[in-house]
Amino acid sequence: MFRFFFSRITRQLEFFLLLFILVPLLCLSIFFIFQARGNSHDTSNFLAYSVLINKSRVQEILNAYESGVETLALDLQVHENFFSFLSVHDEESFSVLDLLGREDISGDLIAGAAFLGYQDNAAIVTTNGFTFTQDEVHAFASHKTDGRETKTTFLFRNSGTNDLSILLSYPFEDEQSLFSGFLIIEIKPSSLLELEKNFRTLSQTGEMQIVSWGKNGNAQTILPSRFINASVVSSITSDSLYAKVLKRNGFLDRSIVDYRGKSVFAASRYLPTHELGLIVKMDRQEVLEPLIILAGSLTLIAVFLLFFGFVFISYFSSIVAKPLEDLAEAARRIEKGETDIRLPHTDAKNEIGVMTRAFRRMTTSLIESNEALEEKVHNRTAELQKNFSLIKKEKAKDDALLSSIGEGLVVVDAKGLIIMVNRAAESIFTLRSDRMVGKQFSSVIVLLDKDNHVLSGDAHPVLSTLLTAKKANRMEFLSKRSNQDIFPIALTSAPILLSGKVTGSVIIIRDITREKEIDRMKSEFISIASHQLRGPVASIKWYGELLGKETSRMKESTKEFVNRINVSTVQLVALIDDFLNVSRIESNTVARTLEDIEPYKLVQNIVETYRHDIEEKGLKLTIKNLSKVKSVSFDPESIREIYANIIANAIKYTKDRGDIFIRLFDRGVTLMLEAKDTGEGIPRDEQSKIFTKFYRASNVLEGGHKGTGLGLYTAHLLAKQAGGDITFISAKGKGSTFTVSLPRKQKTLSKN
Repeated sequence: MFRFFFSRITRQLEFFLLLFILVPLLCLSIFFIFQARGNSHDTSNFLAYSVLINKSRVQEILNAYESGVETLALDLQVHENFFSFLSVHDEESFSVLDLLGREDISGDLIAGAAFLGYQDNAAIVTTNGFTFTQDEVHAFASHKTDGRETKTTFLFRNSGTNDLSILLSYPFEDEQSLFSGFLIIEIKPSSLLELEKNFRTLSQTGEMQIVSWGKNGNAQTILPSRFINASVVSSITSDSLYAKVLKRNGFLDRSIVDYRGKSVFAASRYLPTHELGLIVKMDRQEVLEPLIILAGSLTLIAVFLLFFGFVFISYFSSIVAKPLEDLAEAARRIEKGETDIRLPHTDAKNEIGVMTRAFRRMTTSLIESNEALEEKVHNRTAELQKNFSLIKKEKAKDDALLSSIGEGLVVVDAKGLIIMVNRAAESIFTLRSDRMVGKQFSSVIVLLDKDNHVLSGDAHPVLSTLLTAKKANRMEFLSKRSNQDIFPIALTSAPILLSGKVTGSVIIIRDITREKEIDRMKSEFISIASHQLRGPVASIKWYGELLGKETSRMKESTKEFVNRINVSTVQLVALIDDFLNVSRIESNTVARTLEDIEPYKLVQNIVETYRHDIEEKGLKLTIKNLSKVKSVSFDPESIREIYANIIANAIKYTKDRGDIFIRLFDRGVTLMLEAKDTGEGIPRDEQSKIFTKFYRASNVLEGGHKGTGLGLYTAHLLAKQAGGDITFISAKGKGSTFTVSLPRKQKTLSKN
């Protein structure tokens, strides 16, 4: 319903107009609420502050009374007169008021004074016209029996009227500290009365009350009431104003009702030292009267806004909304294909009239344009059909081309889902394309490492290409056919980039089972040939050495021939040993033993082996040991061959008077050796083949350097078998930096 209502702009405009009227009303309401809360808050703060100030003043006045009475009672002359009175029992012989020597306490008049003595548990009173009620005498006596004779006692006379007076008593003790009687003084508390009158001037209904509690369970006001000029006596019930004074200090509940039955705002403080309560209050009606006036004014404003809004929306609906709805209806009919549209005629000069006349002209033009468009669509459709036929032919050619590719081709999207497979890939994995397309590459084509562990995450070349947009170039893995046969493959994964974003990957897969078999046969042939050649070559070497011992009887030319035979024989024996060593390493038939080896000393020994070549070429070789590891657990022959091949290459290919820098350091639990030289370097397009068996870079061959291409192959193979690796950074003509990373404890391999 709301969607239908707001689908029309005219309804939206009416809604926003209504909202424009309602928002001020809402703001006025919020203003009134905050004004009311502020008024109430200000009143509560005023009452709380007033009760706190008046409490301090009342406390000062009462303390001044106590201090004054205590000073009089402790006066030596008054003390002697009391005991003299007690001994002679003559009430008329003393005027206690005259004995005090002062007429006021803290500015309030002393209206009377008397001695109340006790002898043989009988009360003896001297009054000189100053009388007591039976209840007052009983109150003084009760203080004695309650054991409170060391405390000044307050009694209020004529509570709640302007004729208010306060009786204060202070106890006398004899030389044995035994209670003997009281000094009683009557004071007219004009200070308290003036304090209450001053509070009345702050508001029309403001009133301050001092409340005392009797033993009969009633509460009684002491100061005169503003409205009845009499004391208010109330029972202390749980919800009464006077009961709440006993429970809390500060601003009381707003629903408080006073002795007149009227709702009031009140605040209270309890004076525990004198067992009195102090209350200040104001009528709720007085506090809320400004808000009532404000509410009336806001109501008039709201009525005016509603009336104005109703008139304005009615005018808007007839002048703007209706013509716009007619235009919208005509537009909907044109959308459905109707051409017989009739709009009300208007001569209005406003925007609605302009729109209506423009819509008439637009309708006529639209009908004419529609007829021309239909003809163009017909012609364009015929052209598209022709182009579609050409596209189908080109697609057929592309499909035939992909199918004719001899290597497997698989295309995946950015999520790794297979979207295309050629026939060669189907043949390699013995799976039809319908069982591969739409599935994850890693679930259909399983890649295994040399230990038959399934690859995943960053180790998976296709997933790595999708994540990093880097090409994985001819990497060798093991995989499975549909019958679970494991076979070797070579895989290349290249990213498909669109606007710099990876949208998929093209994977080329080749079955290298035959290549691996040929490589195995080649290695086996070299191994067998090396074994077969070793015997004859050893004989040639032996005979050559014998001839070398008989050179004294030979001509110079013959000596040179014999020397060349011996040198060539040594080189041939070394080459055969290299072939046999590589064969043993590849077949993992080399016996290995783990020993504690100090890497730094090993590097020094290897460098000393090539000291002659270093000095002959004038090389500057620096060794820096940053490793904190003193020894590693490794096969001595393996680690020596790895380091020796790297260091020997650096020495061999560095030009005369060049620099070689060798550095040992730690990286976690891995020992690192870095050999940096200023030699020939490796061409960029040949770097991927540098660890291939028998491979030598073109610039090295051109420079005439001798070698077999087995050194780096052997070192890389040994490092991998030990759980390490060899990496390098190089540029042609700028030297190379080879980094060997080996575990501190060599990975153990089972001997085949």
